[in-house]
Amino acid sequence: MTNDREEAARKVAFSGIELLHGGEEGKRNRARAYWAAWVDLLKLGPAALPSGLHAQLIGHLEYLAAGIIPAPIADCAGPGNPVGPSEEKDIRAAVVYAIAAQRGLITDKFYVKTIGTIYRASRHSVEGWIRKRRETISAEELTNPEAIISAMRGAGERYSVSGRTHKANEAKHRKTRGS
Repeated sequence: MTNDREEAARKVAFSGIELLHGGEEGKRNRARAYWAAWVDLLKLGPAALPSGLHAQLIGHLEYLAAGIIPAPIADCAGPGNPVGPSEEKDIRAAVVYAIAAQRGLITDKFYVKTIGTIYRASRHSVEGWIRKRRETISAEELTNPEAIISAMRGAGERYSVSGRTHKANEAKHRKTRGS
């Protein structure tokens, strides 16, 4: 029977092989699985990293330090502007707030506007967050109105300075279009 470290290291190795030899179809998903396997391994602590994988990670980091995005990292990118893990947590706090307001747990008839103002996000974005994530909110998350309000406000403050806001995205697109 293998231990967690060996299993996680094996997962990194196999997903790396699949990424390199899997062809173009499904490459983004394989690249993301590869980096997710790294995350799982590194969460086991520094001793979890076998020397061969240590060298592989150093190689990727050396390229990043030189300003070059190695192919296994670049292959993760896709169209659009995906949400990272910390932004996802912040958006989730907004969705919990919205559902609490819809159910009357919090008194806010204009919850979409409240969220949009605090997060500096467009109405369209806030409505999309709610629509896409509402089914993932558990009843346990909707029990303490004060905690829900506090969590949403803190998350909104973080999100509003994270560079993902409506105005920040518009500025980024203007910059890339050269206008």
